[in-house]
Amino acid sequence: LLKYVDDAKIPMDKRADIFSQWPGAITWVMPAAKNTPKWLTGQFDTIAVRVTNHPTVKQLCQQFGKPLVSTSANLSGQDTVTSITMAKTEFGQQVAFYVDAALGGNTQPSTIKDAMTGKVFRG
Repeated sequence: LLKYVDDAKIPMDKRADIFSQWPGAITWVMPAAKNTPKWLTGQFDTIAVRVTNHPTVKQLCQQFGKPLVSTSANLSGQDTVTSITMAKTEFGQQVAFYVDAALGGNTQPSTIKDAMTGKVFRG
């Protein structure tokens, strides 16, 4: 992940907070490295990063050997998708491949925090 994050900008006390909460259902918005592609950051100079504790996702990352890019399992403003059947109904052919695996067990959306300030964006 360090390839995509300008970790030199993150204060040491904030790093301790980040690492103490990973792996888990928390996403940190961090300063993006200069070479991070715009398709990952959009109009921002930051990148949202999570280290998962979900067994299936961990295995995918380990086998792929690189980070995965994903989005929330819902359309903006819509209810969260909680099954593969719901996902296929909601997204259909817009998704190239579905993984039929157990969910992580969280009933609420994950927390999103600013790595520089600790500000909570969601959660």
